[in-house]
Amino acid sequence: MASQKARTAESVQLSDPTDGSTVSSRGKSRATSSEKSHRTTRSRKTVRKDKPKQRMRVRWAVFNDNMKQVAVFDYAHKQEAEQQAEALISKGKGYHFVHPIKVPMTSEAEE
Repeated sequence: MASQKARTAESVQLSDPTDGSTVSSRGKSRATSSEKSHRTTRSRKTVRKDKPKQRMRVRWAVFNDNMKQVAVFDYAHKQEAEQQAEALISKGKGYHFVHPIKVPMTSEAEE
């Protein structure tokens, strides 16, 4: 019980009306808000903004069995791409298939 009273007595803070700072019972003074403003501050790290990702456009490509691109069609013309693949298969040119690819947009494609 006596040790508990001693701890509370140490933690009691006394106020000194002359300078406006707070003094603890141990004799250490705490800085007031006006004194804190005079302290040095850390420099902030600059954050780099990520470059905006380039816009991509989906198109249909006709590939042969060696994964070589044979023809490219706009996204709206999927049926034409499938017809091209069927025509190449029927001619005996090997197996061909249609697969979507992403191509970077150019200034004329953004219209």
